[in-house]
Amino acid sequence: MHFSSFLLLASTASGAAIEKRQTGNYFNHAHNAIKKLDSYYKTPTPVPWTPGWWNNAQIVTLLADLRTKDNSPFIKKYTDGDNSVLSQVLSSQARDSDGALDYTRYFDDRLWWTISMIKTYDVTKDNKYIVAARRTFKRVAADVDFAPCGLMYNAYSDQQYRGSSTITSGLYVEAAAMLATRTPDLKKNYLNKARKEWNEMYPLVYKDGLIQGDGIQKEADGSCFNNFAHLTYLDGTGMSALVALYEATNNATYLDLADAIASNLIAQKTSEVTNGIATEYCDPAMDCANADIIQFKGIMQRGFYEVWRARPTAANGAIPQYLKNNADSVWNKSRGKGGLLGSSWAGPFKRYPTADFQVAGHSSATMALVYAYLVNH
Repeated sequence: MHFSSFLLLASTASGAAIEKRQTGNYFNHAHNAIKKLDSYYKTPTPVPWTPGWWNNAQIVTLLADLRTKDNSPFIKKYTDGDNSVLSQVLSSQARDSDGALDYTRYFDDRLWWTISMIKTYDVTKDNKYIVAARRTFKRVAADVDFAPCGLMYNAYSDQQYRGSSTITSGLYVEAAAMLATRTPDLKKNYLNKARKEWNEMYPLVYKDGLIQGDGIQKEADGSCFNNFAHLTYLDGTGMSALVALYEATNNATYLDLADAIASNLIAQKTSEVTNGIATEYCDPAMDCANADIIQFKGIMQRGFYEVWRARPTAANGAIPQYLKNNADSVWNKSRGKGGLLGSSWAGPFKRYPTADFQVAGHSSATMALVYAYLVNH
C-alpha cells in the first residue's frame, strides 16, 4: 500500500440513497452486504474482489471474524472446507520460493494478509492458513528495515512510495503477538519481536491517548518530523495490536492503552469520530484520493471490537452502542440502490465512479455491520 495523507483529490458521482430506515438487524444486513461483494468477485487471482491486494485482505478478515459467531450455511460457504471461497483465495495467491505471500513489495500489505490468514485459521483450524501466516511474517521480519527517524519502512527500497510507516510497525506488532499465542514453541521469539517494535513505536506516535502520525519523516535539515495525521486505521490497528499484546502477555497495561484509545475516540477528541460516527478527513467533501483511504474506517471498527472482546467494560461500556449506531447510520444513510454501501457513513450516499473505490467503501462499511452484529451476540 502506498497511501500518503497529503493526497486529497478524487472524482465522485451521485446516486440515490435508500430511504427506508432500519435498525438492529445486523445479521441480515451483513449477509446482504456480503452478497453485494459477490458481484465483484472473480477467481482465480490474488486480488479476487478489487485490484488493491491489501483491500482484499480486509474482506478475508471480515468474513473470518463474522464466522466466529455465525454458524449459518451462508457464511460457511465462504469459510469452511477446501471448496470454500477463502480456500480458493489462498490457493490463488502469489508466493515466494518459501511459501510466503508476496503479491506486492509492500510490507504492510503482506502483514495485512498475515493477520487475515491467522483469523481464517482461528475459525477453520486448517493448518494451511497458519502456515501461510508464519511464512509471510518470517519473510517480512527478515527483510524489513528501519527509517532513520524511526519506525519500519513500508516497502522494499525499489518502491516509489517507500517511507517511515506507523501502520507497518503497528501491523508487525499485531501479527507477531497473534502468532505468539498460536505458536507455543516459538512464542518467545514472536513476543520479543512484538514487544521490541511496540517499545519503539510508543514514544513516537502514541500521543495523548491516540495513535498520531502516519510516519516520522526526516527533514532537509536532518531533523525528524511527525505530521500528527489523524487516520482511523492508525487507531484501529493500534487498538488491535495492543489487544494482541495483552492476550500474548496477560499484561493489562497494554489493554489499558487500547481502552484509552477507544475512550478518546468515542469522546470525540479527534475528528475520526464526528457526531458519534466514524469519519475520515476526506469524507465530508467526498474527495478521498484513493481507495486505500476509503477502506480505513472499517479497520477502526475492528479495533473497537477487539477491545470490547477483551474488556466489555472498555470506554465505560460505550463500544457496543457506538458500533451499532455506526451500522445503523451506514444502512439508513449511506446505502444506494442495488445495495452498494457508501464511503461516508453519516450520509448522504454518493457513488464513486470506479470499482476499486466502490469495493473499498462497501467492504469497509460491511465491516461496520459485521462488528455491530458481533457485539450484539
